[in-house]
Amino acid sequence: MTLGAIGDKALLECTIFARPEPKVAFWRGGKDGSKKVPVVDGGKYSIHSEEPNPSTDSKYTYALKIMDVTEEDGGDYYCQADNPFGDSTKKMSLRTRLVQVCVEGELCHWFLS
Repeated sequence: MTLGAIGDKALLECTIFARPEPKVAFWRGGKDGSKKVPVVDGGKYSIHSEEPNPSTDSKYTYALKIMDVTEEDGGDYYCQADNPFGDSTKKMSLRTRLVQVCVEGELCHWFLS
């Protein structure tokens, strides 16, 4: 589980061991877990991968970065990989958290998560 402060960035990573290189897609479940929603690169989301190390050329790491986390971003995300030999899905959870912001000379404000 990853904790994300409202207004900050959150990073969800998945590591996959596969040969040949898999095709990877990210998606998230609805709040009730019933609907799959694709997560695509761009806007609030950034998806990138690390080049595999030549000594472990079957290890791939993919990351989903969520910009400006809101309460609605909390929930379950999935990293699905597949190649001609099979497929695998990893569940990742993002939980938003309460953040206190204090400005000098003013009252503190709490952001609900």
